[in-house]
Amino acid sequence: MPWAVSWMSSPRTNPIVPLSRVGIWGFSWQLANLIPPIFSLSLLPASSDTPAASHLFLTTNLFLFLALSRLGLWMHNLVVQTLVQIEIPAAHRVQFSGVEMAFESAAEVARWGCTALWPQPQRFKDVAAAGAVVVFWCWLSFTLWVWRKRVL
Repeated sequence: MPWAVSWMSSPRTNPIVPLSRVGIWGFSWQLANLIPPIFSLSLLPASSDTPAASHLFLTTNLFLFLALSRLGLWMHNLVVQTLVQIEIPAAHRVQFSGVEMAFESAAEVARWGCTALWPQPQRFKDVAAAGAVVVFWCWLSFTLWVWRKRVL
């Protein structure tokens, strides 16, 4: 992330511009790498006595792209923390971080609630698709924020 931000910066550039671009790149990377796992989950047999490990290509595809998607998430998280330090006054950062953590905790509860409601392996593709929709919604929200700030 620091390399990408410095690569996109120039001495006269507003620091929010390269950060915003890298943040959108991070979300886009995450979304692009979530598509193959959802596809893999939809190809796994719904009711099979054979373990998922016997479907080597699909299982490898699932775990490889999920791992790669985390790079986009981490890149975006670093961008957001840097933006918070630039945009939020120091006196309000604790309040902002508290609200941020409340949203993150609510999302975690919703995620675990979905897996509790649909624990059957054949429903995992639905849970994965819902997760991808949430990531898309976050990507869209961040992109609209950037557009509204007229940064790009």
